[in-house]
Amino acid sequence: MACKLAGTCTQCGRPGLQRWLGLSRVPLCATCYGLRALRTDIKLLLQALDTDEHREKDVILEENLSPRVRLLLTSSWRLLRPEGSAAAVRCLSAASLEREAPRLRSLMDELDKQLQGMKGIPPAEPGGFDAG
Repeated sequence: MACKLAGTCTQCGRPGLQRWLGLSRVPLCATCYGLRALRTDIKLLLQALDTDEHREKDVILEENLSPRVRLLLTSSWRLLRPEGSAAAVRCLSAASLEREAPRLRSLMDELDKQLQGMKGIPPAEPGGFDAG
């Protein structure tokens, strides 16, 4: 019985996996986890913008952002081909990231509303680990 409960989402009762939320592991299905993880990724990015972390850079490389945030910013990506290199790198200008901030804040507010409507555990906190 304990094994079955460990694999049942604490939010909706569907089959789930053990996933990191903050400093604890919680069984969640992909949908319930995805909402929390996306909200956390957006929150971390907006905090970095507010603390000038990205403003000091002219270009932000794709590898410096989470896969979930990369998908949100698909229209803002540009290809950069460094001198002497045959390979192009996807990047984002700090200015275009700043222009996306209002849309990201709006999306985070919408995620907050959806999460408030769900029972149980609170949204993931920044600094949590993604185990799946």
